[in-house]
Amino acid sequence: AGYIWLDRKRQPTQLTKLPRKLLEFLWENRTRYVSKDEVERVLYAYGERTPDALYKVVKRLRKQIEPRLVNSKNYIDFVEGHGYRLQNFEDSSV
Repeated sequence: AGYIWLDRKRQPTQLTKLPRKLLEFLWENRTRYVSKDEVERVLYAYGERTPDALYKVVKRLRKQIEPRLVNSKNYIDFVEGHGYRLQNFEDSSV
């Protein structure tokens, strides 16, 4: 449980541990793509993972945050060979 900012509005969320950790990691690295390996090292530092585990976490995070967005913006971008990054956000510190 907690809150995240989407479309300039504070919105409640029920993000579970891994989707929240993924969102935090992507935010910390929002100026670049992060590889699947980088993300997996952060999410699964101490645990087993299946080949499609990361895909499932990304899918859960998208399902929880993107349907709430005006104009259906895609906030989590993936480019094969580069990795994941956040996009379509406003950040005055970048």
